[in-house]
Amino acid sequence: MNGSDKNADLATVESNLIARPSGPDPTEKVADLLADFLKTGGVRDLSYCEKWCEREGMNLSNDVLVLPQTTICKSRTGGKKGTKVVWLKAITWAENWVRYYDTVRGHHKHMVPRKEISGNRNK
Repeated sequence: MNGSDKNADLATVESNLIARPSGPDPTEKVADLLADFLKTGGVRDLSYCEKWCEREGMNLSNDVLVLPQTTICKSRTGGKKGTKVVWLKAITWAENWVRYYDTVRGHHKHMVPRKEISGNRNK
């Protein structure tokens, strides 16, 4: 491999890297939660988020809700007596960080098909 081939390969690798998004960095663990929000429409019950964070070794208030309220915040559906939820307000911001940390969760139509274990069954 000569020098120009190495430079071409390096350029290809660099073009495949995702640039660091702008805005506050949610961390990789929080980006995984953001991927879940993106898949389900951007709103989740507060209790679901608390359990998810606990399972992942995080604290919702200290790790997620410290982000600016313009990105994600607690809210209620339907006024004062409504259900407590966590609301992802900045969809584009979340999409960029989920892509950056590679925590994207595909829709069931976009999942990679399972490989056949026993080969071709149509023989």
